[in-house]
Amino acid sequence: MAAAKWANRALEKLRQRVRKHQASLSNVTRDAVGVDVAEATVREGLSGHGLILRFRSPSAYAKARRALLDPDVSRLVRIDREVPELQMLVVEGDSERAREITGIIRSIHGLTAIVPNLVMRLQGSLVNDPRYIHQWYLPAVKIPGAWSLGPRMGEGVVIGIVDTGVDRAHEDLAGNVRPGYDVLSGSQDTTDFDGHGTMVAGIAAAVTGNSRGIAGVAGRASVLPIRVTKTDAIEVATGIAGILEAAKRGARVINLSWGSSDPLPEDIEYLCCSGGGGRQ
Repeated sequence: MAAAKWANRALEKLRQRVRKHQASLSNVTRDAVGVDVAEATVREGLSGHGLILRFRSPSAYAKARRALLDPDVSRLVRIDREVPELQMLVVEGDSERAREITGIIRSIHGLTAIVPNLVMRLQGSLVNDPRYIHQWYLPAVKIPGAWSLGPRMGEGVVIGIVDTGVDRAHEDLAGNVRPGYDVLSGSQDTTDFDGHGTMVAGIAAAVTGNSRGIAGVAGRASVLPIRVTKTDAIEVATGIAGILEAAKRGARVINLSWGSSDPLPEDIEYLCCSGGGGRQ
């Protein structure tokens, strides 16, 4: 019995020491289950749609809520949304006062997470192209998922279309086609007499979200037409010259929608792959 009392007293002394040590820690680390509160994170959230604060328990949530509703505090940081079931608050404030607001949040105990309230996008929500419903291949290779990661959709990327040319006046490519080059004549005439190159260019970079035609994989990329044929036949040497020309003119991606029913010799494959200045 005496041993049990001694053990309880020793345990209580240990607890007191732990509490004293926790109280001496900086406000950044706060308590044993707290999180670091970086001013940069606070500033990012306040510059956008606010900050999400998550607390370790209903009691910690309730205490934090009362602290944030204090008139002196609420002049700097406001509760925008409450989700008590998840012990979560969304707060807003002036990003110019981020340093002061960071100090306020650091003083709140029981915080387990703090993240900016980011805006997500529905997959495919940018697409209103009428023929998109027939483009089964885009979901098959998870293109809508790539679109949801950001709005750039190939912006700033030049795609070389080494093919039959491209119809630069096509309504679904208007504004996306750069001046190109005709390997056959050495001119800038890339008129598409066959239609194949225009189709390929549309799959790659048709303007997406313009309520017309189809949705391109990279609807904000630029198309660089390099004409290497006017029919359905392409000589290997001409194709390689087209690849090299596309690379010289700034193409970061080069599309070759042509091939052979017979396996190509390895040396010809190598020439095709290295036509862009040795890059494979």
